[in-house]
Amino acid sequence: MAFAGRGYAYGSRREFDRAIADYSEAIRLDPSVASTFANRGLAYRAKGDLDRAIMDFSEAIRLDPGASRAFGNRGNAYAAKRDYDNAIADYSEAIRLDSKYALAFANRANMYSEKKDYDHAIADYTEAVRLDPKMTSAFVGRGYARRAKGDLKTAIADYSEAVRLAPEDPIPFTNRANAYYAQGDIDRALADYSGVVQLRPNDVRAFINRGLAYYTKREYSHAISDYTEALRLDPNNVGALRNRALAYRATGDYDHEIADSNEAKRLEAAGAR
Repeated sequence: MAFAGRGYAYGSRREFDRAIADYSEAIRLDPSVASTFANRGLAYRAKGDLDRAIMDFSEAIRLDPGASRAFGNRGNAYAAKRDYDNAIADYSEAIRLDSKYALAFANRANMYSEKKDYDHAIADYTEAVRLDPKMTSAFVGRGYARRAKGDLKTAIADYSEAVRLAPEDPIPFTNRANAYYAQGDIDRALADYSGVVQLRPNDVRAFINRGLAYYTKREYSHAISDYTEALRLDPNNVGALRNRALAYRATGDYDHEIADSNEAKRLEAAGAR
């Protein structure tokens, strides 16, 4: 138990190699403890060694077939390998063992969404937020699935709830802004993109997105300013250059348009994006 306890402490400090060494010694001394295999599996997964993680979670399950968290964790490892079917199978077993396991519902929903099975994804996200009404990621995921089905109104409602729950998280703002933009509500999209810029002032994509919204409103000087800031942050961003060239063209500034277009072509030829 001393090695397992110290392994847990190392894992909490993200010293995963030391954690694995201690868990391995604990397993050598007593290979019958499921939780030690499960914890070593978590350390392997944190290091990106997914195959060893799966082996450890599988052994934990063999030793304790009723361990819902071990199924959930093995599902996470399969998900990281993009093995969505095995991940779904593990999350389903975790849910069978513990019908109140909100995270397993949300994670299974993520897999359904990856497979573009949006109806099953929405059903699982809905159960996840019923069990845990503060699970921001489930509202974001359900919003994504609803938008994929063309239901922008309910997608925006989900993103808005995520924004309410996590006002410092730029992801719900970005997704809601994109939905507003798709809906044609450019002013609300601009407000949300500006919120992202405030939260992440070094986010190149946020400036490009807001620049596109300004361009759509024909506020070309603001669009140019945003694309220029994106290029300050990432001078080799071909998309920002091409978008700024279009904005320059709209203002009649053809010299700057040509300069940006030529630079974009040069970067593309060099392999930039």
